[in-house]
Amino acid sequence: MIDQIGRGGGSIPINKRATAEPTVKAPPAMSTDPTQVRARSTSPGAQRMRRYRQRRRQGTFYIRVELSVPDIDALVRLRFLRNAQRRDPEALQVAVMSLIYRVLEGAA
Repeated sequence: MIDQIGRGGGSIPINKRATAEPTVKAPPAMSTDPTQVRARSTSPGAQRMRRYRQRRRQGTFYIRVELSVPDIDALVRLRFLRNAQRRDPEALQVAVMSLIYRVLEGAA
């Protein structure tokens, strides 16, 4: 349908059916090619979330345990920890886990 608008003798034809639709570019298709895969995010939050999900899949839990100086003294006295390792978080973790395993073995 074409109408004409204008004043006086001149008129401009207008096509009412023709509409200008914006052209939208489709995003590129996802690729399964390993060379096209983006690297994992290495932000601390992303790493923490990956570890959390992995522990959840494995059925393990991460807990924080407060150890006072007398607790650490007891770990040294029971020989689960050497005196030089009193401030080493990994050594403290191993000592506490060793104590737990010994108690669980005795309970069985």
